[in-house]
Amino acid sequence: MKTFDRIVALAQNQLAAYPNAPFSPGERYPEYPFDDISNSPNVVYRLVRQCLARLGLDVDRFGTPHWNPLGTLIKPGNRVVIKPNWVMHQNLGPGTLQSVVTHPSVVRAILDYVYIALGREGEIVIGDAPLQGCGFEKLLDTFDWPAIPQFYDRHSKLSVKLEDWRLETLVRDSPLTYHKTIRNADDSHILVDIKKDSSLEPVSHDFENFRVTNYDKRILHRHHQPGIHQYFPSRRILEADVIINVPKLKTHRKAGISCCMKNLVGINGHKSYLPHHRRGSADLGHDEYPSRSYLKEFASFLADWHSVTKNPVLQGGARLLYEIPRRLCQLTGNGILEGSWYGNDTLWRTIIDLNRIAMFADVEGHMSPLLKRNIFCLVDAIVAGEDDGPLKCMDRNIGVIIAGPSPVAVDCLATRLMGITYRRLPHISNSFGIEKLPLFSSKFDDIAVVEQGIQRLTNWTSPIRPFSLPWSWQKVSES
Repeated sequence: MKTFDRIVALAQNQLAAYPNAPFSPGERYPEYPFDDISNSPNVVYRLVRQCLARLGLDVDRFGTPHWNPLGTLIKPGNRVVIKPNWVMHQNLGPGTLQSVVTHPSVVRAILDYVYIALGREGEIVIGDAPLQGCGFEKLLDTFDWPAIPQFYDRHSKLSVKLEDWRLETLVRDSPLTYHKTIRNADDSHILVDIKKDSSLEPVSHDFENFRVTNYDKRILHRHHQPGIHQYFPSRRILEADVIINVPKLKTHRKAGISCCMKNLVGINGHKSYLPHHRRGSADLGHDEYPSRSYLKEFASFLADWHSVTKNPVLQGGARLLYEIPRRLCQLTGNGILEGSWYGNDTLWRTIIDLNRIAMFADVEGHMSPLLKRNIFCLVDAIVAGEDDGPLKCMDRNIGVIIAGPSPVAVDCLATRLMGITYRRLPHISNSFGIEKLPLFSSKFDDIAVVEQGIQRLTNWTSPIRPFSLPWSWQKVSES
C-alpha cells in the first residue's frame, strides 16, 4: 500500500452540532459548486473540509475554485457507493439516535466533493443493510435523509439513491412474536466464498456452534463450515470503483468498538450469513461466555428456539422463558450472553472477511489477489456513542471528524481517541500482518495523524477523556 494509506486526519470543534437539512455550508468556500448557502453556521461541513485539506489532497489548488481533493481517488464515470451506518431507527438505551447512526450532514459534506470529482454528473448510491427490525423509512425520515437526493435533483445532474440492502426483515406482531419477510435477491446481491482464506477457517471445526443472535442457525451453518465461508454482499459494492465508508463512532458489546471496519459488515444482505459468536463457554473451546454455566446453556437453547420457530405460541413462550435465565445471570453479576464480551473470538473474523471482500472481490464474486476498488473513510464522531453500544448508547458530544484512506489506520486513531488500546480489539490487531488479501501492509508504528501538524500516532494524545465501554469490555480500556 502507498505511504498515503498510513496518514489519518482529525478535526475537532467541541461546539459542533448537526445542522438542518439540506445541510449546506454556512459559508461560501471557493470550491463549493452550488449557490445554496445556509443561514446558520455548519461546523460539520467545515470539519469535513478541514480533514480533506489536512490529508494534503490536491494541496496545490487548495483555496481556489479548482480544488478537487478526491480527484486522485475518483474519476469521472466511476461508480461510487457511500456506506453509512443505518443499523436501527431508534436508540434502545438512554441516548438519542444521533449516537447510533451516521448523520446525513456528514454524508452531504463528503458527497459534494464526490460530485466535484465525478465531473458534476453521474449516479451515487447511499446504502446499508440495517438490522432486521429496523424501520427503514422511519430512520430516513428522522434525520431527513431524503433531503439529500432532493437537493441534488434540484441543483445538479447527479442522481442520488437511498437503498436498503436487507434481504430479511422482521415485523412485530406483538411484543413477543413476529414474522419475517425474505426478499428474493434476484441479481441485487452476489454470493462470495472466501473458502479456506477466511479468517473463520481456523475455528470452522466448531461451525455447528456458529451463531448470530435472532437469525436462523441452520442457514448460517449451510454457508460456513470447513472450507466454505460464504457471504452475500450487495452487487452495488462489488460493482463500485470507490466506496466512501462513513461510520458512526461508538462502542460495541461484541466487537469493542464500531467504526470503519465494523461498518463494512453492513454490505451483506443476509445477516444469517454472518457468524457473530460460537455457542458455549470459552473454557470448552467456544466464546459465547467465559466459563461453563447450565443456566446460560439453557438460555442459548431458548434463543435458538426463538430464532428458528415460526409458531407464534412457541415464539412467545421461548422469549418469556429466556428472560428467566438472563435476569438470573444479571442478578448474580454474571450476565455475559450471546458473545457480548471481550473474549468473543468469532465476530472479528467475520469483520475481517467482509473488509477483504470489500477490497478484493470482483463483480462476479471471485476473490482476486489484486485490489478491486478504493475505500475512503470519513468517521462521524460529532456525537459519538459510549457505554452499552451499539444500540443502547449514551450520547458523547465530542465534535470530531476523522478521515483517511485505510479502514485499519482510521480505526487505530479512533481507538486511541476513545482511550482504548488497539491490541485488545482483535478485529483491528489481527488486521496487521495478513499475507494473502492484506488489509494494511504497514505496521501500527507507521501510522501518522494530522491535526494541527503531523506526528506518529504512537506519540499522539487524545484530547478527550476515555470512553465508557460496555461493562463486559472494561478490561480493554487504557489506564
